[in-house]
Amino acid sequence: MSTIRQQLASPLQLIALASAGIILLPLGYVTAQALSADPVVWSRLWATRIPELLFNTISLAASNLFSP
Repeated sequence: MSTIRQQLASPLQLIALASAGIILLPLGYVTAQALSADPVVWSRLWATRIPELLFNTISLAASNLFSP
């Protein structure tokens, strides 16, 4: 018969979890702001900024993928 032993999280694991939570706070804020934006704002962004930003992101990823 095997026994299951419960382990408490080590202090290092708790620090890592707290750090990850703090790092994710800005992402949560930006996501909440984006979801509450007016559709007119989104249509303007899609017409102006987003295509350029997507192109830059894809170009950067491709250059890193194919560089030695």
